[in-house]
Amino acid sequence: MKNRPSIVVYGAIATVTVLIIAVSVLLFVFQKERKANEIQMYQQFFELESRKLLSQFDEIDSLHHLIIGDPTIVNTLYRYRENQSPTAVAKLISNKILNNISKIQHISAAYILTAKGVCVFSSRNDFIGKDYGFRPYFSEAVRSGSSVYMAKGVTSQNLGIYFARLIQLDHKILGVAVLKFEPKFFHLASSSFLTAASSENSSLQAGLVTEQGIFLETDTGIVHSFEPLSTDQKKTITQSKQFQLSSMNPLFDQENSWLIVKKEIFTALFKNGEKYYVFSRPLKDTGIYLVHILKSKWL
Repeated sequence: MKNRPSIVVYGAIATVTVLIIAVSVLLFVFQKERKANEIQMYQQFFELESRKLLSQFDEIDSLHHLIIGDPTIVNTLYRYRENQSPTAVAKLISNKILNNISKIQHISAAYILTAKGVCVFSSRNDFIGKDYGFRPYFSEAVRSGSSVYMAKGVTSQNLGIYFARLIQLDHKILGVAVLKFEPKFFHLASSSFLTAASSENSSLQAGLVTEQGIFLETDTGIVHSFEPLSTDQKKTITQSKQFQLSSMNPLFDQENSWLIVKKEIFTALFKNGEKYYVFSRPLKDTGIYLVHILKSKWL
């Protein structure tokens, strides 16, 4: 007759099993808390990064006021509006102001459009006389007073971020002042925290995203769509000559993923079975969002 395990043995097995389960639960809780702490730390860094960008936007506002508040420029545009020719001195002063602003690092052009969208003053001679009235940054600035727009230049063929501001006098629209910035002006990888992330198998993608979901990597100048573009979006991009559609690849295949990200400061998305953390923050009322995308395993 075989000896059966004693109650002591059964008790020992049960004790070991309980310990294993307890340790597993503790490890799970620990990992979960650790992940939550790391996400919170990154959110704090992300907040600092967004504040830094907002301060740059304030600097751009200051530059715009140098243009739209200059009496010579305002008077010259008024003469254009009344179909009168400006004086040679006024032209010289206006172009001098724009040339001085364009000398600031990463400003590729500073120019002024009439109320009809024609460029009359510019830091770049090849812009003068060109009609930019079809560009959304012009129509939006006329409609709402200001606009921010990402696009490839139709004249320069260089990618840029356009900041446009309405110029008016006594509620009469005189024109639009435009500053075009190179993407590197908004350099995002300024922290060792970011550098460590971006160097690890491209774990980080940081950039600026438009209201429509156009994602610009400011350090590389690469343009993506956040999700697959609709037929109407493709038509708008083509008509405004904003980007080359063939060079734009979607970051996520999930429908309405950008709509989800816009509404949340932090969310998780999946691509090819891999989990990504997405941090998003609107930059004032510019229609531009700061977005960081990280592989979840990095945090």
